Amino acid sequence: MPTLVLVGDQDTLAPPEAAEATATAIADAELVTVPGSGHLVTLEAPEAVTTAIQYWLQRIAQQRISGHRSIRPTDSTTPRTTP
Repeated sequence: MPTLVLVGDQDTLAPPEAAEATATAIADAELVTVPGSGHLVTLEAPEAVTTAIQYWLQRIAQQRISGHRSIRPTDSTTPRTTP
């Protein structure tokens, strides 16, 4: 099941390393690290979170249409994805 894991790069309660481990442990998970935000990423960076979710949903929809199981971003302007 496609899963989006969002984390603020300054989160000290659930640090990015923990989010990366979570995303790695879930098949078809994608990790998005939001710069300049902490644990309350949805409150601290709502626009970045909304953009990340919209981008992710668009890729999931395209993935379903094209029949591919894994679509990864290809440039540095897209959210970071777990390997």
